[in-house]
Amino acid sequence: MKKLLNINIILCMLSFMLLSLTGVAQNPVQTEMEEQALFFSGKPGTDLPFALLLNDSLPDFNRLELSGTMRSQPFRETGTPDKYKGLNFSTYGYKQVKQFRFFGKVDYQRSREENIQWHDRLSRHPLNPFQLVDSIGGNWKKDKYHLEVNGLTPISNHLMAGLGAAFQVESGGKDQNPRAGNNAFEITVTPSIIYRTANWHLGIEGWYQRSREDIDFLTYQNNVGYDYFFINGLSLYGHPLNHISYSYRYNANGKGVAIFFQNKTSSGAQWNGKLDYKLWEESAIETPYANSLNPETGRVESNPATDAQYSLERFDGWVSLTLPGEKWNQYFSVAAEYDDGRNFMAQTAQTDLTTQFLNAQIDWKALLKKEMQVRWIFNANVNLLSGKTNNILYGYQNLEKLTAHGSVSHSFFTGQKGRIETELTVSWEADLGSTQNIAPASVFIPESSEITVPVVQHNFRYLSAGNVNLFSQITWYPGWKPAPNAYIRLAGGANRFTAMEETNSFAEIGLGSYF
Repeated sequence: MKKLLNINIILCMLSFMLLSLTGVAQNPVQTEMEEQALFFSGKPGTDLPFALLLNDSLPDFNRLELSGTMRSQPFRETGTPDKYKGLNFSTYGYKQVKQFRFFGKVDYQRSREENIQWHDRLSRHPLNPFQLVDSIGGNWKKDKYHLEVNGLTPISNHLMAGLGAAFQVESGGKDQNPRAGNNAFEITVTPSIIYRTANWHLGIEGWYQRSREDIDFLTYQNNVGYDYFFINGLSLYGHPLNHISYSYRYNANGKGVAIFFQNKTSSGAQWNGKLDYKLWEESAIETPYANSLNPETGRVESNPATDAQYSLERFDGWVSLTLPGEKWNQYFSVAAEYDDGRNFMAQTAQTDLTTQFLNAQIDWKALLKKEMQVRWIFNANVNLLSGKTNNILYGYQNLEKLTAHGSVSHSFFTGQKGRIETELTVSWEADLGSTQNIAPASVFIPESSEITVPVVQHNFRYLSAGNVNLFSQITWYPGWKPAPNAYIRLAGGANRFTAMEETNSFAEIGLGSYF
């Protein structure tokens, strides 16, 4: 508890330092739609490498928001709560000081998540398919802190150097036996260098990531042992272990490189592109604490029956064209990502599980200005997901899904009462023939039947289910004199799984300001 308190204090100090760095700016960015227009070709952390965005002259601006979220998810995959209540504080800003350009962001999120089953990691979708879980489930309380800083500076007439760093800390716990207490951190560093001419910008960006998550299972007020299962993608690995207390660690490292370009033509059109490669590896080891240290070597003893290694290679490419106009701006992009993952156990030293996924997307955006104000934003995209998970002992699972998405945002003035922005989004997901072929559990390990139906088959039904998703949002900028760019944001949505006759829903309210 003392360590967590110290982390809170440090992050709060850093957030105040960040706010003092960004300062108060006089700028044209006063609403969310104007921010979207500023980053029409993609926001940081999505499509464009951040160094490429900072390479353009951006106006100084800052945004701050406090929001609350409630979700009801009766139909869900394991790791997702039935009921979710969250509180989020977020602030970020862009600042140029002479020739130096900066971006900083601080996020804090606290959540209470009810009825999480067959899942004991803080992330709902960890990359590693090898997971330690207990069979009891329960309610969780989680805290998440995120700090990010990026900078870019010229080093010559044609060269610019950039450096980005992100630090994330998470903690959480389950409120019933066996009580899981989790602590995790993640550090990401992205150095970059850009060569620029009048019309071309060519860059290379490195990527390094280090993360760890520790799980401590404890039993209070009784000495009853509980069963812990190792799920390896599609089924159980080994026999369940029965312990009163148990500890486990996930330790990961990642590295990668991206090359990117930007070309501005004489007509005003702009081409952007990126090629990216990442290698990510995570080890899963039992009881990595003092009682597992070898007194002679001082190293953690390995347990080959429960230790595993997972590696993931990711290749992705993306190219876009932006066509500016007097009133209309249009944006087209094509992107593809391919993931290739492999898992092996320390005991066998052979590959037990493979995962291959291809994700391809075509995207179109259009922006309409009237009287120098952003009035309409349209977006449409189509996404294809094709992937296979293969467990050499238990079978395979193919996912084939198509998603169509469309949204429209509109801004209008309300006289002296300020400005209103509305957004309506509709998406449709269709299954294109997903299949699952799992061998009978009793052929290999009888106990695996305990998790085949509630975990493997249930998650497949969720992932392959067709659904319609509706989202709406309204943001009011009342034009108060003390804070002319303050706003109130209301959002809500529903996700209808027609074949299952289930509906998930959420509601959110936010109070914030551009300053």
